[in-house]
Amino acid sequence: KHLIMHCWNVNDLPISEPEPLLCRVVSNAAPPPPPVSAGENNTEYDAHTGPKKRKRIDVKNRGRAARFVELLIDVIGPDALKSSSVGVLDVAGGAGGVTFELSLRRGMPCTVIDPRPVKLNRTQRNTLKFRKDNREILKGGLEVSHCANVLYKRFRDWKPTQMQTLFDEDFASSEEGNRMLRECKCCCWHAPG
Repeated sequence: KHLIMHCWNVNDLPISEPEPLLCRVVSNAAPPPPPVSAGENNTEYDAHTGPKKRKRIDVKNRGRAARFVELLIDVIGPDALKSSSVGVLDVAGGAGGVTFELSLRRGMPCTVIDPRPVKLNRTQRNTLKFRKDNREILKGGLEVSHCANVLYKRFRDWKPTQMQTLFDEDFASSEEGNRMLRECKCCCWHAPG
């Protein structure tokens, strides 16, 4: 069994590192700037509407879940992850990033354990809409084209597998939770970093 806790910056993670050390900083990037104190004004001010909110131009965490999934596959191996019906338990995975990357993009089983429902981001919702729209288009050519058949199967409907519960003693002592913990290949927790 593997327990991988991801709380480091994976942007600079060397591919050749065979095993991650839990909660260890593996980036040699500069430390983040100190937080702005409450007394300092870090927003522009408009006399009519009040303080202007700053817009985030570049999303620094874009692709973070995909990079973590690549690390997970490199450490555990694709065959091991596919060999279990439970696969990976994504603890506190309410955003659905790891589950989306593992189960939809790579066809590996993954279950989110989070009391809140999974909330997909805009990119993930657009991917699902694209797949649904193209599945409808491909229906007409199923009898004619082998390629249409393959793509139709590839663009299957997808919903994240989830248990809406806390990952605690009650989960572990429940019949379903105990079964999932015994059969899973990995429990992972993926925190913003």
